[in-house]
Formats: sequence, structure tokens, C-alpha cells
Amino acid sequence: MQFLRERHITLGERRVSYLVVFVVSALSVCLCACTCCFGVGLTDVVLRDIGLLPTYTLPPTVTNTPTQTPTPTNTPTQTPTPTNTPTSTPKPTDTPEPTNTPRPTDTPEPTATPEPTNTPEPTNTPEPTNTPEPTPEPLVFTGSGDSIVDIDRPNDAALIRITGNDAGRFFAVKSYDSDGNSIDLLVNTTDPYDGILPLDFMQDEYTTRLEISAAGAWEIEILPLSSGRVLEGPNSIEGAGSDVIFLSGDSQDLATITGNAAERYFGVQGYNGGRNTLVNTTDAYEGTVLLHQDTLVLVVSAEGAWEIQILPLASARILEVPGVIGGSGDDIIILTGGTPDTATITGNAAERHFAVFGYNNGRDLIVNTTDPYEGTVMLHPDTLLLEIKATGPWSVEVAE
Repeated sequence: MQFLRERHITLGERRVSYLVVFVVSALSVCLCACTCCFGVGLTDVVLRDIGLLPTYTLPPTVTNTPTQTPTPTNTPTQTPTPTNTPTSTPKPTDTPEPTNTPRPTDTPEPTATPEPTNTPEPTNTPEPTNTPEPTPEPLVFTGSGDSIVDIDRPNDAALIRITGNDAGRFFAVKSYDSDGNSIDLLVNTTDPYDGILPLDFMQDEYTTRLEISAAGAWEIEILPLSSGRVLEGPNSIEGAGSDVIFLSGDSQDLATITGNAAERYFGVQGYNGGRNTLVNTTDAYEGTVLLHQDTLVLVVSAEGAWEIQILPLASARILEVPGVIGGSGDDIIILTGGTPDTATITGNAAERHFAVFGYNNGRDLIVNTTDPYEGTVMLHPDTLLLEIKATGPWSVEVAE
């Protein structure tokens, strides 16, 4: 019986203990809530006031029992602190680093691209002005006897071909401008005529009217310059009657001319922006003349056969100073050797025109006469060349 009492008391005490534990657990939950809201200090005060904190300590077995309410740090339902980050989350260090990406420095640099300077420039494209213009159609006029012909054409240089006077009477053609001013006497002959002449080659010339004096049929053609004959020097060309020759090529320094076997009028002029008379005679002609360096056109006025040969200056005759040289007709003499001082000149026995020019930095007239000539003249020390205009034999002796 005593044992049963003791056991009953013990069971009662355990029941009381369980009740106390239950109450304490309830208070612990409340205190945890208060701790979260008001802090630990307020909770301790409440426990001391009710006498629970110092008077009863839970056995260690109770606190380790899983039925106990876990502390906030061990409760998985609580908001995790940054220090409790799950270690199972992959770390960012496992991500491949961007250093494995190929660098842009492997891309070829733009300097390897061909520069645009190799592209042909547009300055090589032919300009519209280089496009050949249509060749003008010839203007043809025919008639008989004296006539006036009005011409409507562009104000450009041209060639004019005139034929007529089969009966061998007087035949003449003159050109006029729009104000009635005479420009040129194109034809003036008593022989049958067929020739080509320049029309408006000089500045400010513009033919608008032709006056024809004839005793028979005639024909006039106005032609483009492209229809003219071309002599590419050094070379030669032949012809008969009046003609216009265009010069092309290099080494156009000298012209050796022959013609006028019938001893009618014979003339040759060079055009170079001006007009230079090269030959002007009524005698049979054979000679060498000096061409201006810019000569582009030769105009021949003739009534018979002729020949012109274009030569370089190096083909001229040479006089070694001191020395003597002779010839006949027009000629060009190059001086070499010593320094020229004086020249003894003889010529013009036929008493025609006789002239001698000396070339240094300019052109010096040394002799100019229509009488037989024999004399000694001074030469410029820099004289390099002598030009002789003569109709007959002559001689020149140059002293130092």
C-alpha cells in the first residue's frame, strides 16, 4: 500500500509536472512571439514577475525533445538569414569566364583593303567637247559670168575651192564681210583656174559675200578644214595649182620647196597665228626656207606643179668658222667652230631681191638690196645661223 501511495504520488507529481511543462511551453510560445515583437529584455521581465524563470528549469531531456518548439534559428519556417544561404545553389564561379571569347584583334585590319587611289579618276573620262562634231556639208555655188553670192554659214575658218575661166579670159573672186568691207582677193588670173584657198584664217575675218568677175562658167565650194591635205614631217608632198597643206608631226624646222617652172606667179605662206611669206616670186624656184616653230599651215599659190619637203634643222648646211660657203637661191647655213666676227658676202648678179639675215637671240638684217652686192659686214658674236634670200648664186666667207 505504501508503494502504491508513493507511486500514486509520483504519478500525480508527474501529471503536475506535465501540466507545468504544458503551461511553460504555452508561455514560451507567447514569449517567442513577444521576443519577436518587443525583444528579449521585455520577455525576461515578464518571466521574473510571474516567478517562472527562476523557480523552474526544464530538464535537459525536455529541451532536447523534438516536441519542443524549435528556436527561431532552427525553425525552417523562419525567414532565413543571409548566412544560412543553401550551399546547394551553384556558385557563379562555375560560369565560363569571358576570357575564352575570341578577341576582336584577330579580325584583319582595314589597312589590307585596297585604297581607292587605284580607281581611275573621272578626269580620264572624255569630255563632251572631245566628241567629234558632225562634218559640215560643203556649200556649193555655180554660175556663169559676173555674179554676187551671199553666204549663210557659221563664223569659222574654212577652205574654198574655186574652178572656172576655161576660156582663158579675166577671172577674179573677192570676199567681203557683212559691212561690205573687202577681206581678200582670192583669185586674179587670165588662165584657167582650179585651186583651194584659205577662207577667213585670220582673226576678225568673216566672209558673207563673194563677188565673181568672169566671162564663163564657174563653181565655188566652201569645205570644212577636215577636207584639207595633211603633211606629217619630216616628209614631202606634191601638188599643182593653189592648195592648203596642214602640218603635223615633229622636226618641222625647214622646208625645201621647188616649183613654178613656167615662171608665172609662185608664192608660199606659213600660218602660225600670223602670216609669214616664205616664197614670193615669178621665177622658177628651188630653195630652202626656215619655218617658224609654231607653223601649222602652208598656203601655196601656184599655176603649175610644185613639191614641198619638211626637214629637221640638223639637215641644214654647215659652215665651219672661219670658212667660206657658196650656193644659189634661198638657203639656211648653220655656223659652228670659232666665234664669228665678220662676213664677206657677194651675190645678186641678176639684180633681183637679195637679203641676208643673222640669227642669235633675235633676227638681224645684214644685207637687203636689189643691186649686185659685194661687201663685208660685222656679225654678232653669238650668231648661230644665216638665212639667205636670193635669186641666183652667192658666197659667204666668215672670219673670226
